[in-house]
Amino acid sequence: MEKLVFVLLAVLCVSVHGEVLKFATNVTVQAGKNTELVCKTTGIPDFSSSVIYWVRSSDSKTITYKNELSENGDDPEEPGEIPRYSLDINTPNEYAIKITDAKYMDSGKWVCTSGNSEPVWLTVRVPPEITYITDNFFAEKNITKRLRCAATGSPVPVITWTRYKNSLPNGDILFHGEELELINMTSTDRGTYQCVASNVVGTASDTVKVTMNYKPNIIVLKPEVRTRINGRATLVCEYEAYPDVSEVTWLRAGRVVYEDRKLQVDINTNTKISTLAFGRVRSDQYGQYECKVRNLEGISTKTLQFMEGQPEATPSTGRVSGAAALTASLFIMLLSLVAALRL
Repeated sequence: MEKLVFVLLAVLCVSVHGEVLKFATNVTVQAGKNTELVCKTTGIPDFSSSVIYWVRSSDSKTITYKNELSENGDDPEEPGEIPRYSLDINTPNEYAIKITDAKYMDSGKWVCTSGNSEPVWLTVRVPPEITYITDNFFAEKNITKRLRCAATGSPVPVITWTRYKNSLPNGDILFHGEELELINMTSTDRGTYQCVASNVVGTASDTVKVTMNYKPNIIVLKPEVRTRINGRATLVCEYEAYPDVSEVTWLRAGRVVYEDRKLQVDINTNTKISTLAFGRVRSDQYGQYECKVRNLEGISTKTLQFMEGQPEATPSTGRVSGAAALTASLFIMLLSLVAALRL
């Protein structure tokens, strides 16, 4: 069915013995709430001869309803449902059109007249609703892609784009507009992009996840680790990659470090964390270690220094935070304890 955007105009014609009917003021209401428009006259209206017109028009269509509202209160637009419109005589000189569960279609100019009239605008404020957003997608390198987000609401929502935990590809934090263009995409353009639609009533948001192939990105929160002789220590290497990592190795002086009874090597593909857990540290174990991660896109490495000295507290900030940081810390402590018990 063709969707039309209508302006709702209700014209109430009433024979009166007195002055012209006048509205009190402009009215603003939030969608879903109830409101009323009031007419007053110094004369006494003759409701027996009232004729009510509901006109909702667009460029190509006008719909007129006569008498239905005055007879039974039905909303002609929604037959069979609970009536949203009703007439009420407050006093012999004052009556109202009451609107229940106001909708955006009720917005517009209302006129109450027996000849000349003074119109009033009814404004129905509607919170934003995102009606379209680009689907999640996988992107090849060097292509250009437009992310699009559309929303409805009253007043018309302002639409902005951001990228989760990162700036936008052009370096900005925020972009205003429905379409965000990603030009000549590289692997650094991947991530989760968020569209936010906002107006004075509220906000709505949705996201687009952009996936691209990229070689492993290694995160080392603690590049220098210190401990005393016979103490315990753990070197930690976190990583992310797409497609998934195929191999993780630890090296020292160019040689692969293998697990033994004094050293535990752990690679957890679920948490994407690899660790070297030392039980009772010997002096010959100090030195430079390398975390090496491989996938189909390439190889990445990161260097960690293991030195003698006073142990430092486990960092509490970084990519992992909150409950995740606590889980990671407990996981590392457990690995160190297991390595010590194996001695």
